[in-house]
Amino acid sequence: MRMKTLSRLVAVTMAVVLLAPAAEANMGVPIIGVTLPGMVIALLPIIAVETYVLIERLGLSLWKSVELASVGNLASTIIGLPVTWLILALLLSTATGGVARDISTARGKFLTVTLDAPWIAPYETKDMHWMVPAACLTMLVPFFFASWLIEYEVGLWFVDRGKASGLSDAVLIGNLITYGIIAGLVGLVTLLEYRSSRKAGRTVTRPGWSDPAEAERFIRQSLREVQLELNRRGAASDLGEDHEDSEAKRERLRMVRSRQPERANQVGAMFHMPTNNSLSVGENCELR
Repeated sequence: MRMKTLSRLVAVTMAVVLLAPAAEANMGVPIIGVTLPGMVIALLPIIAVETYVLIERLGLSLWKSVELASVGNLASTIIGLPVTWLILALLLSTATGGVARDISTARGKFLTVTLDAPWIAPYETKDMHWMVPAACLTMLVPFFFASWLIEYEVGLWFVDRGKASGLSDAVLIGNLITYGIIAGLVGLVTLLEYRSSRKAGRTVTRPGWSDPAEAERFIRQSLREVQLELNRRGAASDLGEDHEDSEAKRERLRMVRSRQPERANQVGAMFHMPTNNSLSVGENCELR
């Protein structure tokens, strides 16, 4: 009877896992489609860590510990995680009615990657690059408790009832270690993607600037760029005026030199110009 129930649960959860990614393109991102493949890949190192913990905490043999850790993790990965996600996704759908949140604010993004973590709406923004791993990080919390419960129940099939309390502690410690490592890696990916999206700049949440705040930011940025360009051209124009002023001073000195040689030499001395009469004053001046 127990095996029949187990087989039915496996069939249902596999159907959910296979159908969830197909809905991603039009209905958003079901996080189980992102987390479950990673959990399957990490099964072998997780089993190795938990086997060591079972040997140390319960004094089981190597083969017994490997068997317990393998069956427990397979059950929690294939059954526990999908069922936990399905329950949370149904609760989310009931609570929100399938309406996406406004993620133009920090509060909206935070609520999306926490309360809406089981199934993120299809936002058209680069922030999705870090919001998806952030939602996976949130889902690790309920997945941890589901794994602890299922692995403990499975472990009771392999150990005596007298070791039940020790088994609970051993499974808890093993899951704390493995989920801690996974959370650290997912958190690092989230941080790197967040920094990358900040450098690349935000995109609008919908095509055509349906977000007024995004359109306003674009206009303000454009005006700042125009102002900087005008300032640059104004500075270049001032340099040109300075050059014209220098030419005008030279011309006036040439006129004075032709009419009043002594006065021209005095003016030339003020501007640090040579007073050699064999040379043109305007050609040898060094204005400072």
